[in-house]
Amino acid sequence: MTVFRTQQAYSRYWEARGQLGAIMACVVDAASLSSIQLGSARDPERRAARQELARLLRMYFREVVRFLRRASRETQRISNYWLPEEAIAAIVKEDTCDAEATEAECALIQATPRPPVLVLQWVRAHLYRVGVERGLLNGATAAERQQLLSLGVERIIAKIQPHFNGAAKIAMTPMPQPYTQVGRWLVFWFVYTVPFALINSFKDVNVVATVPASMLLAFGYYGLEYLGSQLKNPFVAEFGDVQLDGRFLQAVSEDIDTLLVADNWEAVCDLDGAGQLSPAR
Repeated sequence: MTVFRTQQAYSRYWEARGQLGAIMACVVDAASLSSIQLGSARDPERRAARQELARLLRMYFREVVRFLRRASRETQRISNYWLPEEAIAAIVKEDTCDAEATEAECALIQATPRPPVLVLQWVRAHLYRVGVERGLLNGATAAERQQLLSLGVERIIAKIQPHFNGAAKIAMTPMPQPYTQVGRWLVFWFVYTVPFALINSFKDVNVVATVPASMLLAFGYYGLEYLGSQLKNPFVAEFGDVQLDGRFLQAVSEDIDTLLVADNWEAVCDLDGAGQLSPAR
């Protein structure tokens, strides 16, 4: 039971990392395609649209991180029923709202049970407003611009929500508590009764050998128990690189800024008058 539970927790860990990686890829892809579809950053209106989109995409991924942490802490509180509340609260400390959000946005975010869904809607609304209504996307009519948006960046954005739902499922669903509890009781009784059996086994060698053998068994079983407890909540784990510790957020923010923020983007490439990629001048 201990090994099976650890394997299940390990599967949850890798599934969580896979879903998070897919969200990161979609967000960066959306920034990449938008940087082309919104055109040159030299135009002030397009520059402002690109900067606002970059802000919203950064905010979206930050809210994903915050939501997964909050949900995972609640799941840990449910599944680790003997753990003190202060120990759970101290696992991850975070501010109350995104630093880049306005006061009105903060109020809406705090009133929403799943803020990433709301922020993703703001991303969609911004792209429609600047791309279709204000005509920053190529197209003679609003219908043509709407079609370009639907076949382009909107298709990428539509892929984000299923991956978020997959990550949220892991963050919000605890391992079955009765199964976990029975497994822990069995480990407890096995570890503290096995020395009596070992004494019988080592009586012809050296009874003192029972001590290191018992210690090794206790280390192995409780080590697997600890690993399983950490891996089953991958967004707030306490060891190694399992914790969602900001490196992912930093990487996504840097990629978004490189693709959308004017100075960084023009250092890579720009669109010339003929619509061809050319080095920035």
